[in-house]
Amino acid sequence: MDIEMGDNIGSCSKIESEGNRVLGSLYEAAILGSVATLETLLGTDPLVLDRLSLASYPETPLHVAALRGHLEFTKAILKRRANLAAELDAQGCTALHMAAANGHAEVLKVLLGAYPDARLVRDREGRTPLHLAAMRGRVEAIRELFSFFEADSDDALRLTLRGDSALHLSVKYNQLDALKVMVQSSSDNELVKLRDAHGNTILHLAVMLKQEEAVKFLLSVPKVRELAKSLNSNSLSAIDIVQQSPRDLAAIEIEDALINAGVRPRTRLALDEHNKKDIKPAANALVGFLGYFHQLEQSVSDWIEYNRGALMTVATLISGITFQSAITPPGGVLDEREDDFERCINLDTKTGAKCFGGSAILAHYNPENYLTFIIYDTKSFVGSLAVLFLLISGFPPKNRLCLWLLTLAVCITVTFLGFTFIAALRLVLPDETKKKLDIMIDGSLKSWVGMVAVISIVNAIIGIALAIKWLRNRYCSS
Repeated sequence: MDIEMGDNIGSCSKIESEGNRVLGSLYEAAILGSVATLETLLGTDPLVLDRLSLASYPETPLHVAALRGHLEFTKAILKRRANLAAELDAQGCTALHMAAANGHAEVLKVLLGAYPDARLVRDREGRTPLHLAAMRGRVEAIRELFSFFEADSDDALRLTLRGDSALHLSVKYNQLDALKVMVQSSSDNELVKLRDAHGNTILHLAVMLKQEEAVKFLLSVPKVRELAKSLNSNSLSAIDIVQQSPRDLAAIEIEDALINAGVRPRTRLALDEHNKKDIKPAANALVGFLGYFHQLEQSVSDWIEYNRGALMTVATLISGITFQSAITPPGGVLDEREDDFERCINLDTKTGAKCFGGSAILAHYNPENYLTFIIYDTKSFVGSLAVLFLLISGFPPKNRLCLWLLTLAVCITVTFLGFTFIAALRLVLPDETKKKLDIMIDGSLKSWVGMVAVISIVNAIIGIALAIKWLRNRYCSS
């Protein structure tokens, strides 16, 4: 009895070992796509495909064949056991997921024919075959899936567990061709109107990720452009997102594309709505005029933020120039060993001034003009230090007070740098030359003063616009 039981156990072990060997050969055939090996194994063991349910492998040979794109092997195995198309691997994927993710369109077509509902199956992350194809940019697989169902059916509108549609995934993974195919295949707005878990449309997401080509393509599609002003869960439109992102070339290009498509900042949109409802036509022109200068202020703020490093370099250069001008002024300084010192002593004996080594020569010979030069030079120097201080302190350019202070400091610095140059010319030029150049110098000075006056008026108008806006908001809130 014991001997017979031992023989049975040994026989079962041999059968199990032989079965594992055959299954191993089956998976090797799937990897190689060898239909001949499959036929041989089925001839040796007709139940080999049925034993797959008892195997401990994480996927079926059909998964492997679909992953590798072996079309003939896929057909052969489905011919003998079509229900393998519905089997899931350890990640919850069907063989159709494998074919879609790797772009094997012909294999995908065969699998859909064997088990059409596989297109609806979700893996552990809630992704359908369409989601995987969109993530990897498998254009032919996407076309095949879309030809099997309408683009705006429930199949295409499904979201992952993280709330992403196939379109959102194509944007997230920067698959522009896949995005184009799906958008162009959509017959109405349902697919492009989908939002992710944060309320973002595909345009919001493309702007957020600074994908210039994707943004330009989406804005060229009327049904997407209609949604450009919509808000996400954070109450931000597409142009709000780009204006809040760090300023670089991509952000500037995207903002220009949005503006060219007719998308305006929400502040302007709100102002326009207010104009239509509450402001008389005569006042509309004034508010529109002030709104223009508000836009100008915004562009200046963006320019300052983008060119912060360049401004710091210029301010440092100006402070160096003005500092050097004060230490080594026009005309030089007195040296006790030279004749100029003796002449200065004789000159100052009459005026009562004191001469000493290292003092500016022209301060003794032309004190009035030299004093003017020093005043201009000092103001330019202090202004450049103020610019440096504001930039180094890390002030936010979007803050209007800081922006005004910086603008004022820059204007003062550059203005008095120009005045310093003119004062230096008047100090060092001979009288005859000065008479010849007086017209040019006076003309340059008047032109500069005129330009400064215009800029001052512009800033005053901006201030008025901001004051009106503040008063209106306060009145409305009360």
